[in-house]
Amino acid sequence: MKKIKFIKSFILPLILATSFSIIANLITSSWLSSDESAKEDTPKIENKIHELNSISTSLKKLDKFIKEQKQIIVTQQEMINSLQIQSKELEPIVNSNQATVDAIMKEAARKAEKNIWKERIIGSIFGIIGSLIAAWIWSKGKKLRIQNIV
Repeated sequence: MKKIKFIKSFILPLILATSFSIIANLITSSWLSSDESAKEDTPKIENKIHELNSISTSLKKLDKFIKEQKQIIVTQQEMINSLQIQSKELEPIVNSNQATVDAIMKEAARKAEKNIWKERIIGSIFGIIGSLIAAWIWSKGKKLRIQNIV
């Protein structure tokens, strides 16, 4: 959208102003040189006609360029409008999916919080049992060492 405004507000007026200044310069230079003799006027007139034809060609090219730029702008605007419509159509779907994901995450967090104490108790019991088994094995190993020494 900013690109379109930039083209409309800066590039097109710049091209038009340049074209008009070239035309004005050629017209005023031809009027100022009209005081010269008739012999010198004939080649100058032909040069001016050639220059005017060249300017006419340039202006036609400029007009074609401006029409192409307008068409590009129209195409881009249509694409933007199409994307905005699609965005509006997809927004409810995205929002409903977000609500589903949020609900699932809340339920998972609730279950994890509920089960955390069970996990801690079971872990503590296994830790105590493991410590008792290790102490028993250690004591048996000590007795065997003592018997082997004696």
